[in-house]
Amino acid sequence: MKQANTPFIIPFPYESFTEYQEITRKHLVQSNAVYEENLCAARSKYNLPFKYEANKEKPYQGKFLLIHGLGDSPYTWTRIAEELSSIGYDVRAILLSGHGGDADEMKEAQSTIWIEEVTEHARLWQKEKSGALHIGGFSLGAVLAVMVAENIENISSFLFISPAFAVRNPWAFPLAKIICPVCPWVTKPINPNPIHSGGLSTNALIQFMDTLKTMKKSLSQNSTERPFFCALSGADSTIDAKKVREFLWENFTHPANNLLIYTNEKTRPKELNQHEEYAFGGDDDIAMLNQSHISVQIGQNDIFFGEKGSITTSTSQALRIKNSGQKEVFAEMNTKITANEFIHRTPFNPHLDVLLEKIRDFYSKL
Repeated sequence: MKQANTPFIIPFPYESFTEYQEITRKHLVQSNAVYEENLCAARSKYNLPFKYEANKEKPYQGKFLLIHGLGDSPYTWTRIAEELSSIGYDVRAILLSGHGGDADEMKEAQSTIWIEEVTEHARLWQKEKSGALHIGGFSLGAVLAVMVAENIENISSFLFISPAFAVRNPWAFPLAKIICPVCPWVTKPINPNPIHSGGLSTNALIQFMDTLKTMKKSLSQNSTERPFFCALSGADSTIDAKKVREFLWENFTHPANNLLIYTNEKTRPKELNQHEEYAFGGDDDIAMLNQSHISVQIGQNDIFFGEKGSITTSTSQALRIKNSGQKEVFAEMNTKITANEFIHRTPFNPHLDVLLEKIRDFYSKL
C-alpha cells in the first residue's frame, strides 16, 4: 500500500485496519518523544485510531467512519462511538495526518492529503465488508465527511457535530497565507495535553480553509441528497452557527434531516423549521452557561473535559487570573461574563444522554 507523500510519516490507510493502528502507534510513540515521558505515553495512547465491533445482540446496521476536527483526536468521538456500536454499527475512528504527535508536524499538513486519506479509509472499508457506510465528522471532520461522499458512491448518511461549514472571523484566513512564512504559529504549543498539542500552526489554518473551499466547490447531489443528523451550539466561538444552519438548509435536501441546536435565549433562532429542535445548553446547578465547539459530544464524566477532568481552560483563558470571590463557571471562551465570574473550564454536555437518545432515534428510522 502506498504511503502519503508528506515530509512527515503518518501512516496512510492500510487494507488491514489493525495494521494501520499498529503502524500509527509506533509513529505516535516516536513523534511524541519530544514531550516528557508521561505526556508522551498519554498522547501516544489517546490519539490512537480505534475501532468497535457492532453489538452482536442487535441487528447489524452497517459501518460508521468517524473523523475528528482540526488539532483534535479520535478520542473526542469515544462516547458517540460506544453508542453507535451498542446499536449495531461497526465503528472506526481515524487519525488525520499532522495530528497526534509533535506539534511541528501540523506545519507540514496538506488539505489534499486529508481528503485523500479519509476517502481511502472509506473505500478500503467498503471493499473489505459489505453493508451501509455512514460518515461522522466533527468540525473539520464534517467538511471531510462531505468530501468522502463526493469521492465515493453510496454513502448512506452523515453525522455532523459542530460542523465547520462556516467559521467566525473568516478574514483571518487570507491573512494567514500572508504571514505564514514569518509567523508559523497562530497560537504556540506552550501547553500540550494528551489529546491536543496546545497550539495551532498558521499552515493548519490555511489547510483547513483550503479543504472548506474544495468541499464547497465540489458539493453535488452525491452528498446533498444524503440524510444528516447534526448537533451544534449556538454559542460556538469557532464556527458561525447561524451561517452553518443556513448552509445546511440551503444545500441538504433529504426529508429525514435533523438539526439539534444547543442554545439559550440569546442564541436561539427566532423560528425553527420542522427538521430542527433546540435544547438548553446550560445547567444552573453546575454553573454551566452554554455549550462550546467541542463540548456537544463530551460527557460529564469525561476524564479530560468532564466536570472533574484534567483539562481546564484554553491557553487564552489561562492568561486570566482568578480573583478571590469570583465564581468559577463552565462556558465557551468568548462568552460575556460578569466581573464576579471566572471561566475555569470549557463546558461539557451534562445532558449527553439526551443527544445519544436522539442519535439512536434518528438512525432507527432511516
